[in-house]
Amino acid sequence: MADFHGWLPRILFALACFATLIALAYAEEDWRGWHAWNQFKHQWEAKGEKFDWQSVVPPPVPDDQNFAMGSDLG
Repeated sequence: MADFHGWLPRILFALACFATLIALAYAEEDWRGWHAWNQFKHQWEAKGEKFDWQSVVPPPVPDDQNFAMGSDLG
């Protein structure tokens, strides 16, 4: 049992180091993806593309032209 208590702190430290390396890898990949997306977005916005969702979604259909608002369905 004495050997187990000697190894336990080392194992916990190694697991903590491993978890820290994984977290750093995820953070680095997240930053790289964010940076690449912003470069891509700025390049295409300079060409005239729009990336906001309001420019993609069509305006609402008026009630008199909306099939779902007809009297036959209500």
